[in-house]
Amino acid sequence: MTPTSLVRTGPRSGPAHWRTFAIVGLGRIGTATALRARGLGFRTVFHDPYVPLGIERAETLHELLAQAVVLSLHTPLTAETRGLIGEAEIGKLPAGAIVINTARAPWVEGRVIVTPHAAFCSPEAEADLRRRAQEIMFSALLTGTPQCVIDPASE
Repeated sequence: MTPTSLVRTGPRSGPAHWRTFAIVGLGRIGTATALRARGLGFRTVFHDPYVPLGIERAETLHELLAQAVVLSLHTPLTAETRGLIGEAEIGKLPAGAIVINTARAPWVEGRVIVTPHAAFCSPEAEADLRRRAQEIMFSALLTGTPQCVIDPASE
């Protein structure tokens, strides 16, 4: 394996386990989320004991968690769902997985670490910055007109 084979370039590239969007609860909002995730190039998989058919289905929550790069939660708070996601479940997620709790109730239990937005610190963002800098330089060299210039007089 070469170092370049370890670099991810976005959800449409790389092995499937690098681009799996997992959904707990495939109701109206979960389904809408699944459609959007698929539109962004993610492989989508769900777990919902009350929905027999749909996109790719994980039979158990643990099966779903093991493959989730992004875990999106869409269930109501009931006696059955209270405590559904806790430390043990978070521990089953792959390293670096993202948990999105869109449920209207706080049913994620245990310690949760909230970090600031860090999209800039990803291999994808770094590659995008380099690509964009090259495009701007090539354009300036070819046309003689630099892009993205802010006129100091306009401030």
